[in-house]
Amino acid sequence: MPTLLVKGSFKVSEKAKPYGDTVSFIPDNVADWKLVPGYKPILPAADGHANIRLEGIDALETH
Repeated sequence: MPTLLVKGSFKVSEKAKPYGDTVSFIPDNVADWKLVPGYKPILPAADGHANIRLEGIDALETH
């Protein structure tokens, strides 16, 4: 399987209160979400972000 690189930025705010292994990600091009493989398509929020879970990260919960 070829490697997929989606450029963008992570969005962390106190309002969102992310879990230790889940963060909000906004791609530079929102259409790139359609390139991500999987049986369940990613449905981004109105601003284009989606919460992604980082595998292999063992972090404490924030709340």
